[in-house]
Amino acid sequence: MIKPLATAALVLIAAPPVFAASETRCGWFENPTPANMWLNDRGGEWIVSVQGGYHAPGPDVPDFGDDKSKWVVTNGISYGYGCACIRGRLDHSSMRIVKIERFVVKSLAACRGDRSLKEPRSG
Repeated sequence: MIKPLATAALVLIAAPPVFAASETRCGWFENPTPANMWLNDRGGEWIVSVQGGYHAPGPDVPDFGDDKSKWVVTNGISYGYGCACIRGRLDHSSMRIVKIERFVVKSLAACRGDRSLKEPRSG
């Protein structure tokens, strides 16, 4: 009887990790150049995509528009940063967003009001 229990325990230990439940992370969403995107929150920098490489699957990043209360232009016409919340599955070891389930644009004031967040440089 002990042998089957020990075998079952080893199988559970060796099993690949299952992604935890979805999380919501809110902070500064940066898109300084084409396809380079990340979210900086109080936990660090979460990679959304890297030009020519990794790209988190899920809905497209919504357009922040020309609203100066939601987007700061830092490079050309459409590149810069804004405040957002991303709900999805995350890989804490690689600091990657593995799957985007929901992306919500917030006002700049929402992130500026959070003392744990450091606003990106605008130029």
